[in-house]
Amino acid sequence: ATENGGGVYVIGSSSTFEMTGGSITGNNAAYGGGVCVSKNGSFEMSGSSCITNNKVDSYGGGVNINYASATFTMKGGSITGNNAYKSDYISTFGGGVCVGNGTFTMTDGSITGNNAAYGGGVYTVNEFKMTGGSITGNNATENGGGVYVVGSSSTFKMTGGSIGGTNENDANTADRGGGVCVDCGKFTMSASADGQNIPSITGNKATENGGGVYVIGSSSTFE
Repeated sequence: ATENGGGVYVIGSSSTFEMTGGSITGNNAAYGGGVCVSKNGSFEMSGSSCITNNKVDSYGGGVNINYASATFTMKGGSITGNNAYKSDYISTFGGGVCVGNGTFTMTDGSITGNNAAYGGGVYTVNEFKMTGGSITGNNATENGGGVYVVGSSSTFKMTGGSIGGTNENDANTADRGGGVCVDCGKFTMSASADGQNIPSITGNKATENGGGVYVIGSSSTFE
């Protein structure tokens, strides 16, 4: 696709896409190499489903969410080996998932081995909530190997799951913010309300600053 959704394009208030198995593989687009969710659309991913080896030259190698009331809920499956690539990764965003608008909620599953200039695993300028699952082995050539939280409207609330891990291949990598980079956004990390889930950021690597978390910008917060 020359514009949205190389594999699947979900658009409109009555449009829903539920993926419980199978794979979306080897697609190309400008926005959302695997899946693009726009204009009140809804996408839910679970089970053994896989979004892999898709490519964009701008936003969201695996999944792109680009409208205020669009939603993506990841309850399982994997987003693996996707790329946001252009001119040696200059100005590409969200190798795995790009939240340009709307909401991304991750309760389980894995985001692994994706690549971009900014936000190898997840790039968000809006709302990302993580209660479970794992973000591992992603790479950003600039900021946010695992997650990049950027802009005054961006929030990342982590109450479970893991970013990185104890195995060498689990490490998310970047120049700045190997695990998470917060740039004028808000990042909140805490145990779940019932105390059953304790999030972790472990074993990530940065070539310059902030192997685990890098916070820049006067309006950034990390709590």
